[in-house]
Amino acid sequence: MGRPVTGAAAAWATALLLAAAACSAPPPPSPPPAAGAARLLPGAGAVPGWEPADEIQRFSGDDLFLFIDGGADLFLEYGFREVAARAYRGPGGAAINAEIYEMADPAAAFGVYSVRCGDAGDDAAVGSAARLADYYLTVWQDRYVATFTGLSETPAVQDGLVAIGRAVAGGIVGRAPTPALVAALPAVGKRPHSVRYVRGPVAAANIPLGEAVVPWQAPETAAARYGGTDGPAPVTAVTLFLLAYPDAAAAEGAFRRMAAGPDAVMDATGSLTFMSPQKQPGRAEHRGRHVAVAVGGDAAGREELLGRVNSER
Repeated sequence: MGRPVTGAAAAWATALLLAAAACSAPPPPSPPPAAGAARLLPGAGAVPGWEPADEIQRFSGDDLFLFIDGGADLFLEYGFREVAARAYRGPGGAAINAEIYEMADPAAAFGVYSVRCGDAGDDAAVGSAARLADYYLTVWQDRYVATFTGLSETPAVQDGLVAIGRAVAGGIVGRAPTPALVAALPAVGKRPHSVRYVRGPVAAANIPLGEAVVPWQAPETAAARYGGTDGPAPVTAVTLFLLAYPDAAAAEGAFRRMAAGPDAVMDATGSLTFMSPQKQPGRAEHRGRHVAVAVGGDAAGREELLGRVNSER
């Protein structure tokens, strides 16, 4: 009969059995990969000199109101899906917040980009289109619009904005063209950074003279400013709106409705003159499923610009 196992020996035996079981057990499951807009946010080591400072936040649908204050309506009007956000820390404690908004389609993302950029900033070589203004970078590519905000004014921040922006854009496979209606705007005399793409009254109210086309109730509008500068353009600045409707009958209905309003006059050529809500003179012409509206400037400038629309289409 062998010697009884002592307490110490029994403890060692138990420890060895547990160690063997641990070695043979399968490793814990890896966390699932990020999906949607979150997958585009760079992780640790992805951008030299910049590292994530927190976990990714995600909001979808009406929960966008919990994330941004006073701007959610614009995104929802275009067709919002979700936003993913993360903070980054860089050299000398520099900080950047990144937000990636996934929209319903590329045109919706371009529309948000065009309205949020406004006229400020300089073009940046990031994604399909980008604008860098001070310590704020806005990027559009395919169905995504992303914003990168520097929280500290250091020399490293602007470089970091571009570096993180390029990392995000590099993860987006598609590169959609600008909306066809935007491409239909006359090129000659168009003022830089003045193009806007609108899908509703919220966006229209956020662009210069946009309230002029809210009563027209067009599902889709492209706008740009012309003139006010040297060159082949109206002497005084005119804003041109191209309104698109589902078909010619819908466009004609909108045109007739506006012609019946106060201060509206139809001339012998079929053109409509009117006064906008901002008390700016306007002129409009109906062409198929489109209506072209010129607002501001002088009568000669509005007529000349509408004539250019007809000649370039």
